[in-house]
Amino acid sequence: MSLLVLSIPAGLGVADETEQKDPVNALEEEETLKEYDRGGRVTADMYESQERIVYVSVAEKADDVGYEEFVLDSTNDFLKVEYDDIIDGESEEVEFLVPTDYFDPRPKEDLEPLEGNETADLERVTVDGEEYTQVTVEFEERGSVVYPIDKMAGTIFSVRSSAKDTIANATGMPTMSSAETWEEVTINEGKIDNETTIVDTKIGDENATEIHVVYEPDRPVPVGDKIPVPKCNTKADIDDVCIEEEEGPHAHILFKNLDEQRENPKVYYRHKVGMMDETVLTVNDMSQIPTRMKSLTGSGGGGGE
Repeated sequence: MSLLVLSIPAGLGVADETEQKDPVNALEEEETLKEYDRGGRVTADMYESQERIVYVSVAEKADDVGYEEFVLDSTNDFLKVEYDDIIDGESEEVEFLVPTDYFDPRPKEDLEPLEGNETADLERVTVDGEEYTQVTVEFEERGSVVYPIDKMAGTIFSVRSSAKDTIANATGMPTMSSAETWEEVTINEGKIDNETTIVDTKIGDENATEIHVVYEPDRPVPVGDKIPVPKCNTKADIDDVCIEEEEGPHAHILFKNLDEQRENPKVYYRHKVGMMDETVLTVNDMSQIPTRMKSLTGSGGGGGE
């Protein structure tokens, strides 16, 4: 695998305020930024000075990057990466910076594309005192990829970066420094005698007054990897896990379509969550609305009231 680093300067630190800062790449050039301000879309040749063929497009609307399927423009920006050059070896890794003029930085591993095959890694970096989103994509062949860039997730991470009482765990989920960790709800697969079972989560602190139950869906979410477990027979009940009953610190969780041959949903609980956790979970839950709408109008879903 070879690595293409697209115009990322080596110098890190605080820029001299008396000097004009040079653009880190074509996306930060003055005319490119003006074009984006005027029309909400721009395409930049990221490698023209190094004779490589890599184009990056940023747009506020999906159809401006050539994506025509249903997706919410109001909650997403869109990033398109086009690689049209020779692949040296098994793959070619493309890496570039996106200024905050387009969207706020936010970390995200294995961001799934709306179109194309390659996932992307997004990382918050600082260059000469300025923050950027560093994007890394590994191409195995020529082609283009379109990614959704969640606006709400960017806002959350911007708030988090300035909050001194918050930290980030390994998955990127913001947590309060004093918060308890997520405890996994285990399934005794040896006792599965049908496709459905109820797990009683009467565990933990019996004196607690609340419980928060989350799970990891089989699709990407804006921040981290967890969303709240929905109540059964509601419009949000589209996956293989839901809450049958919830009272105080306890919850009866219904697992559906259980199979010893595949990985079943990972479910976790906590008695308390911090403000940032609650905000993140709300954003992740809201991001599922388009998927739930498709499920209700299509073939899936356990939707009810």
